[in-house]
Amino acid sequence: MKEFWNIIQAGFAVVGGWLGWFLGGADGLMYALILFVVCDYITGVMCGAADHKLSSQIGFKGIFRKVVIFIMVGIGNAIDIHVLGKPGVLRTAVSFREATLEAKAFQRVIAGKQFDMPVYFDMEEKDQREAGRDFCSGLIRTFCNEMEKAGYFAGFYTSASYAKTVVSLEILSRYTFWCAQWAKSCSYQGRCGIWQYSSKGRVPGISGDVDLDRCYQDFPKVIRNGGFNGYPKNINVAGDSNGTTGSAEQVQSDCDRVVRQAQAWIGRKEADGSHKQIIDIYNSHKPLARGYAVKYTDAWCAAFVSAVAIRCGVTDIIPTECSCGQMLILFKIIGELVEDDAYRPSPGDVIFYDWQDSGAGDNTGWPDHVGIVEKVEGTSITVIEGNKNNAVGRRMLQVNGRYIRAYGVPRYKKSASIASRKTIEEVAREVIAGKWGNGREREQRLTAAGHDYRAVQRNVNKLMK
Repeated sequence: MKEFWNIIQAGFAVVGGWLGWFLGGADGLMYALILFVVCDYITGVMCGAADHKLSSQIGFKGIFRKVVIFIMVGIGNAIDIHVLGKPGVLRTAVSFREATLEAKAFQRVIAGKQFDMPVYFDMEEKDQREAGRDFCSGLIRTFCNEMEKAGYFAGFYTSASYAKTVVSLEILSRYTFWCAQWAKSCSYQGRCGIWQYSSKGRVPGISGDVDLDRCYQDFPKVIRNGGFNGYPKNINVAGDSNGTTGSAEQVQSDCDRVVRQAQAWIGRKEADGSHKQIIDIYNSHKPLARGYAVKYTDAWCAAFVSAVAIRCGVTDIIPTECSCGQMLILFKIIGELVEDDAYRPSPGDVIFYDWQDSGAGDNTGWPDHVGIVEKVEGTSITVIEGNKNNAVGRRMLQVNGRYIRAYGVPRYKKSASIASRKTIEEVAREVIAGKWGNGREREQRLTAAGHDYRAVQRNVNKLMK
């Protein structure tokens, strides 16, 4: 028996030695790659479980993909050593490719949700640090860029010491930094959006220690106004720049924001529970209409319209209710109800339906359903509705069509424009404060507003030194 185990151990040693040679050694880069692969597979299983789509066949394909990745690493390592004569070039590139896949897996997990704070890449493993500054900075860049492509406001989390030793100045000035240093004061001298100063905090309602942070940037405002993390995009129009940099930024109207918020929730459904956030938003607004908290199993079309109003801050002109009939009454009380089936609505109007409509004359029945008008083209109306076939979806109907009960016509404030002339340095300081977003989004917004992106970015780099 002893000889048998000796043979087994020798076999593992031979296989391990060959893998180490083939993959280029078990250094920090390899440990990081293994971590990415494991996280990618776990998040894939989580998504499958959440969507009720777990499958051994899909699981096998996932494992097969991971094996292919390691084969690619091995081939890259062989080319590095025997062809290029410079270890780590292609091998590192393959590892960065896995960081891209991990970002996409992360996007699948958070799809359909909205976040008021940035999404962060966690850089705190010893093996990552040992792989060096270029590798760590490359991982952050790869992950954050992939998240930005998908419309997220991305940053990275690491300690003050790691930031000084393994993160390049380019990365520190390019992405928002969440600095971890449990102390009375932060020794990091650069710019950080959040400082995590303790891991021993106490919060009422939570047992045990919690992390405590100080935030130096109004991330919710930046993210919502910039249309990141699932929020609808604001509208920018170009100005001109000559010497100073001019900006004519179109302030998004309340009506625009209502329609865009409704659009952002299209696809939320009961089947995967993604509709729950809408109901949670409704229930979080106090006082609740008639004191009733909507259940996840209730009809939620009126709660959807109300949640849009709550999210956009227009509950003074779109009354919140979980009952279509009661909402119609509230519109009538505030003088915003149009009971004319032939009325031609505008985007942002609230449409009420009565499924018992006979089609003869103006409908005066009790409403059964409600939605938000998205657009009107000729006599064709497109409406976004919650609880349409148990999901948020679109409906098309004709002006003066059957089943129209009435319209709530909110008194939206008209959009306004803000014109200003600013120096490049002033705009650069706005960039540093986070007002223009990150990455490609920053470039697009600055260019759209008529600014010289490269000149502004050069000034940002100068100010950050």
